[in-house]
Amino acid sequence: MAQEFYKKIYSIREFRQILFDAVGSLGTLTRARKNGLISKPFEERIMLAVTEVNGCEVCSYYHVSVALKEGMSNHEISAMLNGSDRHIPEEEGIGIMYAQHYADQRGKPDPEIWDKVVSEYGEKKAAAIAAAIKIIMAGNIYGMALGAMGNRLKGKPVKKTTLGYELGVIFGVLVFVPLSLVKLVFQANGKQAASA
Repeated sequence: MAQEFYKKIYSIREFRQILFDAVGSLGTLTRARKNGLISKPFEERIMLAVTEVNGCEVCSYYHVSVALKEGMSNHEISAMLNGSDRHIPEEEGIGIMYAQHYADQRGKPDPEIWDKVVSEYGEKKAAAIAAAIKIIMAGNIYGMALGAMGNRLKGKPVKKTTLGYELGVIFGVLVFVPLSLVKLVFQANGKQAASA
């Protein structure tokens, strides 16, 4: 079975929120990597799982190359990109299933499922898993817009998107990322003021 691309197309409003969540998660994932809370192969399995659910052609290409460098086999990568859990290490199963659920629910996961992730991995590792998911979600949406634009320029437009949508996502980051940073600063200042 071949991987299906452009399975989910997110609205500009959804992209804005998902990008905000991703920007807010960068520090969490960076610290988790530094502290060894999440291995690179586990992180790549998360990236591939989310990419499979969303169907991002650009992210699929990129994360396959990274997964290969991390020592994942062609069979494992192919299985991940076709939605199979055959090659997922048992200790990563709940995290991978949560990643798929998160993407399937368009970034609005069931709180009970999140509680199972925290119960399985502890708060810090669960936060690292969630951060990786949020970052690839934003990457997928952006990558799908880039891929669709590339296909459009080749004379093969993606039926699920429009030129306006593709441009909105591609250039929207120029507005949404700075707004996300400002929003995060205000939230941090609000928390400090509340605790003072």
